[in-house]
Amino acid sequence: MNEVLSLETSTQNTIMQEFCLEFSSQYNQRDFFKSELLADEFRQYFDLKPILTLEKLTKFAKKKLGIREVKPFAFQNKTRGLNVRLGNNIKILYKESDWIGSQEFTVAHEIREILGQEMKMINPIFEDYSGDALEYQAEAFAAALLMDRVKFFNDMEITGLDPIELHKMYNLSYIAVASRMASVLNGENNKWHLWSSVLESNIDLPKGFLKAGSFHRSPKYIPKVRFRIPNTLFPKRGQLVPIRDIISIVCENKKPVYIDKLTGLDFWNKYCLSVIIRPVIWNEKIAKLIIIAVPDNQSYRFHKQIMSSNPIMIDESYQVI
Repeated sequence: MNEVLSLETSTQNTIMQEFCLEFSSQYNQRDFFKSELLADEFRQYFDLKPILTLEKLTKFAKKKLGIREVKPFAFQNKTRGLNVRLGNNIKILYKESDWIGSQEFTVAHEIREILGQEMKMINPIFEDYSGDALEYQAEAFAAALLMDRVKFFNDMEITGLDPIELHKMYNLSYIAVASRMASVLNGENNKWHLWSSVLESNIDLPKGFLKAGSFHRSPKYIPKVRFRIPNTLFPKRGQLVPIRDIISIVCENKKPVYIDKLTGLDFWNKYCLSVIIRPVIWNEKIAKLIIIAVPDNQSYRFHKQIMSSNPIMIDESYQVI
């Protein structure tokens, strides 16, 4: 979210405008909206390390980007962050009550919005996205900046696609990690396929239901058959998902469950999935369920996660999770 109080600027380019000029000299205007590319070039230009803490990100924004203030603010509504501009003087505010991982994500999110403003200043015909589209762009940029593609992909391999371990390593939300697990599987990594969803518990929900927090899949995984995907793996955000079938086993035992073969997803049973469901326990209660699925012929990728999490093992399930 941004708020521009004045468009008066000095004649000298800011460091972010210099980056935008460099980016524009190598790529066309539409490439600015390729969040992965933009984040990669940004990281290389400023020689950023793969993992950024809030302290390091704040120091970088102030000393390298010239942002005057990066500080917490007691927002009284659902606002997570805000950037405020007075000429070339810029402030980034993030929600004081948020968890530190969310605060890091918010700062990176606001940097992307500011980059759009800087690009407009050096190229008046440039038009950034607005509204929800801009929010999506900023979230994608933040994820790519804070979870370096190469390192994150390697860490996925090392952990056996373990969202709990990746959450600990990167200190970011489970939804951000689950989303990133799917988004890195592009280009050179497109031989990997993955589905992920995050189901959340909440005291405001009807008894016996979870709420879908997010759903993601690697973009290349689109088989030419009609999938009968279980609702737990393919929900709409905010949709209520009943606690039944294998989900109920996870909730009752507060333990992970691994399904070696999820069948019945297409008429010929050609496309089967291997699925692991990981509970997140807070105060001895289920807070979230993270569901990761891969084609069953890639189930070996789960090996390290299975060894470390010791899940309840289910050989086969027909159409249900």
